[in-house]
Amino acid sequence: FLTLVQQLQQERARLDVAQTLLRLVHRTGYETRLLCRPEGKQRVANVRKLLQIASEHREMSLAQFVEMVDELERIALREGEAPVLEEMADVVRIYTVHGAKGLQVPVVYLPDVARPIRRRPQPRLLACLPAQRFIAQGFARASAPSPLALAAATWLRQREWEEELRVWYVAMTRAIEHLVFVAPNSAGQLWWNLFLDALQLPHTFSEDTVLRIAQGCEVQVQVFPDTAFPPGFEHDAQRFQQLAAWLQGDATCQVEDLAQWLQS
Repeated sequence: FLTLVQQLQQERARLDVAQTLLRLVHRTGYETRLLCRPEGKQRVANVRKLLQIASEHREMSLAQFVEMVDELERIALREGEAPVLEEMADVVRIYTVHGAKGLQVPVVYLPDVARPIRRRPQPRLLACLPAQRFIAQGFARASAPSPLALAAATWLRQREWEEELRVWYVAMTRAIEHLVFVAPNSAGQLWWNLFLDALQLPHTFSEDTVLRIAQGCEVQVQVFPDTAFPPGFEHDAQRFQQLAAWLQGDATCQVEDLAQWLQS
């Protein structure tokens, strides 16, 4: 890489900014590497958009071009949506795990830990393997995949699993004081059970339980019967079917009917 940088420095007197960036992208195989990542085609499209912008400003030096791109980024950030609430407002916020990176709050609810663990590889055009090797997407689904294809599939599944664990870690470490999971009281390959396994705790509980796992740290498990819902979450199939029919456009639904339904 240093050799490449030195070559580009020697050539900068006769190359404009677009030519410099284009050679850098081609000589490093940058687009190929981007195709190995999730949303690879979109990433490559972003790079080509940058090259297009550079070709429209060939008169600029590289430093001027970088300054212009930084300014465009600052403008884009300033023109984002205005916040409706103050950052520290005492409200409930809903985040994706990726959107919550870098944030911490006193109490965090993780409502989807009943989701089975399914390691589904992200769609990619190419798979980037160790030792600078690449293999095309779909390599392991052939009628007679090669030993390399099978080994690559195993390696990629391990990479995807490691990424899932990193996301799970981010989700759990957003809480400062309390972390609340919502999950079924059952065995199976679930994210909640992965947490229990890490703490060497049982998968099922017959009654409300408090498990102390360290000084000042405990796990409280509240168990609801299969047919029961927590207080405030009444479940009546007939009532919800009626509401669904109304929401699908039943013209006979009146505001008074809905108010009565909510109070019943």
